[in-house]
Amino acid sequence: ASTAKFADGNLGFPPPPPLPNKATHFECPYCYLLIEGRQREPKLWRRHVVRDLQPFACVEPSCSHPNLVLETWNDWIEHHRWAHSMEWWCEGDEAEHDPIKFVTSEDYSEHLMTSHISAMSLRDVSKRTATNGSPSLEPFRCCPFCDFQPASTGPVTTVSEPDTVIKAKRRQSLLQAHVFDHLLAMFM
Repeated sequence: ASTAKFADGNLGFPPPPPLPNKATHFECPYCYLLIEGRQREPKLWRRHVVRDLQPFACVEPSCSHPNLVLETWNDWIEHHRWAHSMEWWCEGDEAEHDPIKFVTSEDYSEHLMTSHISAMSLRDVSKRTATNGSPSLEPFRCCPFCDFQPASTGPVTTVSEPDTVIKAKRRQSLLQAHVFDHLLAMFM
């Protein structure tokens, strides 16, 4: 089956096979199953093709599971969040600083040791570093295939910037769809 890229850059899906005269089903060229004729509707056809191809592969070169293929969009995003984009937040104290995000445990630990060591022991620093990481809501920083980044107003570094957080979520959504389009193009 062939695909095309449209002028707006979106990946085109091959059309569903024609429905033979008076037939109620058609054979899918990907899974070879008989599919109800109503599945030719574009949204349903796209969903069927994506389910057949399962293009949800990890795109992180350093992944410890390089052949991992996930079943759904949510599985794919959650894998990237939990396995490849942990973050650590220092809530600070209003007198010390606003909340700050760190993308490596080393940077977080160093911050605790340089900015908060008087309030905690080295054991506390080590314990907090080991337990305070959480998966990022921004698993992709740029496209791993072409380095694309949606227009940015800069990284989100504090939680006191709701407009920036909303913009960051929108940029992340665009970036996730962009990366996924590359995967679809490779699988089709």
